[in-house]
Amino acid sequence: MTRRLALPRSALLGSASALALGVSALAGVPAMADDPPPYASGLTNPRGIDVAPDGTLYVAEAGTGGSTACLPNPEDPSSEVCSGTTGAVAAISNGVVRTAIGRLPSIGSDAPIGPQDVQVGPGGNFTVSIGIGQEAEARDDVLQDPRFGTVYSGRFNGNGDATRIRMTDIAAFEAAHNPDGSEAHDSDPGGLVTMGGSSVLADAGGNTLLHVTRGGHVSVLAVFPDRMVDAPPFLELPPGAQIPMQAVPTAVAVGPDGAYYVSQLTGFPFPTGAADIWRVVPGEAPTVWASGMTNLTDLAWDGDQLYAVQMFDDGLLNGGTGSLVAVHPGANDPSAQRVGGPLPLPYGVAIDDGSAYVTACTLCGAGAGFVVQVPLP
Repeated sequence: MTRRLALPRSALLGSASALALGVSALAGVPAMADDPPPYASGLTNPRGIDVAPDGTLYVAEAGTGGSTACLPNPEDPSSEVCSGTTGAVAAISNGVVRTAIGRLPSIGSDAPIGPQDVQVGPGGNFTVSIGIGQEAEARDDVLQDPRFGTVYSGRFNGNGDATRIRMTDIAAFEAAHNPDGSEAHDSDPGGLVTMGGSSVLADAGGNTLLHVTRGGHVSVLAVFPDRMVDAPPFLELPPGAQIPMQAVPTAVAVGPDGAYYVSQLTGFPFPTGAADIWRVVPGEAPTVWASGMTNLTDLAWDGDQLYAVQMFDDGLLNGGTGSLVAVHPGANDPSAQRVGGPLPLPYGVAIDDGSAYVTACTLCGAGAGFVVQVPLP
């Protein structure tokens, strides 16, 4: 018997499921004719990507949901989206894809929620962030899979199997502390970096940057506040009216200066050019390091040059394609700084040996996602 739950409004306006608002304009978008050929294909809604020390690429696949627990579709309340165990982590060597970790939790929709990012370090130690886009109560009462909303970590043994599994409950931390003070206590663990057994994680639902120790202790490194933006015309508000926009941090990368750099998707109304990159030094308030970009989903450094993925160059509500851009401190002109694209629904980026590996078709469905290799300048 399936159980049902309504999606909270904050999930539509703040976390990863907000992507569904723009998906109808992109359904079935093919690769552009001038795109480089895929380095690897056959992925299911791919998100974050990492290069392991042995050169293997690992990709978080959000999956397609299932039939375990169902809830109203935020795009069409007359239909439902359901959870299952179709999320995964794929390993790619020489363009060949295999499943490294299977049967991870997933919520199917136009914008599936499941594994969001992956890091694989020395000795086969891995860390995966698994989204939820809900409050912890929704997971516990309806979804009933404790892996939603967690940092899921372990180690690949000599046979390549995932063992020594540990889970840190990010959704429960958000429910208990609600650092951004929002009405809804929703969480959506996203991009992460790992260092010496601990992790630093962007919570897109909680609007926070979190530190997670090997032992599972969670602490707040930064809180990203709402900001006021112009209301879109279709809301039919008085001229000059403004509305609050959530921050929605999506990914984090460690800069050459040791600081954390955090990308921003932005919440509704997803204005073009409104996405920033923050610089975070623990113990200090976050500062805007770069501005002028749109719907950022991932970051990666190559020496002293930062690269970022724009999922939608023209804004989520306008649809279209995205790109990989070189980022400079201060104001940016992404159209002039493009190094890869146009790309259909790009999401994650990892850099190795002079090339960027970018996941694409992140919302195109089962087997339609791929990775492109972009030579860097």
